[in-house]
This record gives sequence, structure tokens and C-alpha cells, in this order.
Amino acid sequence: MLHLLTFYGLFVATCLYAFIRGGVPERLVATVMVIGVVLTPVVVSPVSKRFHAVEPGLFTLDLLILIAFMAIALRANRFWPMGIVVFHGMSVLGHLLKLGDPHLIRSVYLVMLAMWIYPQLLFLVLGTWRHHVRLKATGADPSWRTSSHR
Repeated sequence: MLHLLTFYGLFVATCLYAFIRGGVPERLVATVMVIGVVLTPVVVSPVSKRFHAVEPGLFTLDLLILIAFMAIALRANRFWPMGIVVFHGMSVLGHLLKLGDPHLIRSVYLVMLAMWIYPQLLFLVLGTWRHHVRLKATGADPSWRTSSHR
């Protein structure tokens, strides 16, 4: 129970920080994270069957979240969202590993999915902090790329 309280405390603090101090990319990433955390309990199997096989609802949700993060990262005038994409991609790879090896231990599958949120939260905090620092230093920090640099 303590690990859940710790996670939710860090999660809420990080997302509030991004919503209050972040630019549009930071707020969008936080929004996608909130949607993911809210929908996860809705899409997972009942507790008795949870993580014994690939969780199709969670796999689909994780893929959609990865696509959203990729869209933000490709358009944002920031580097840090690519780290979010990489770490969330590791969660998606966890699903693929379970798909490839159905005998993968249930707890290993769970950890492979859950552990990557912590570095994602760290990247969001650092990205929000950097945005705030740039904003104070220069008065502006454009959120989106304005050209493809071709």
C-alpha cells in the first residue's frame, strides 16, 4: 500500500507542477499521463486473471499513449519529450515480451510495465523546470516548432 501512496503522491505533485509551471507540451504530456492512470484500472483484467497473459486493454491503451507522446515529441520545441517516448516504449516492449513468452512470470511482466513511469515523471519535472527557467530568463519559450528546417 505504501508504494501506491508514494506513486500517487509523486504523480499528483508532478502533474500539478506541469500544469502550473509548464508550457503547452508539458501540460499535454501531463494530461496524457493522467488519462493513462485513470483508464488503466478500467482496461485491465479482473484481479484473479490480471497479468497472467498479455493484457489486451492495457496493451491498446499503452500503444495509444505512445502515439500521443510521439506526436507531442515530434512537434514540440523541446528535446525531453523524446525521453518520455523512449521510456513509454519500454512499457510497450514489456507487452511484446509477454506476447513472445507466455510463461514470463506474472510479477516480472507487471514490473516491466510499471517501472517506466518513474523516469517519465522525472523527465516531465525536469522539462517543466527547464521551461520555467527559460521563460524567466528570456521572457519567451516557444512550445512548438515553426518549420521543418528543410
